[in-house]
Amino acid sequence: MSDKLTGWGYLAPRRELRGPETLESDRFWAVADPVLFHHAVAEQLGLGPTDHKCLDLIVWRQPVTGSEPTAVTGLTSGGVKRLERAGYIRRMPDPEDGCRQLLRLVPERFG
Repeated sequence: MSDKLTGWGYLAPRRELRGPETLESDRFWAVADPVLFHHAVAEQLGLGPTDHKCLDLIVWRQPVTGSEPTAVTGLTSGGVKRLERAGYIRRMPDPEDGCRQLLRLVPERFG
């Protein structure tokens, strides 16, 4: 893992930009810090932030149907296709319904 995550390097610009401590700036950074962190994680995985959050959904709810991430997030199916091309997920037939596909993680990508 790069220094960007392990050394919390994603916060470096924040420290330079941060002005006087105020309640308003604290509220801003309370929201911005997690966003910056998840963006850095996505970058390390070679994904965009939206695809990373789609992958999170699959991690927590797997197995999911091929259409579930789209229905839950309101995004197009492009994210699922990109995750599949990147090797993070694979489509498998649903053993209970041959017409459906299930999305499963590829364990080797998470070793």
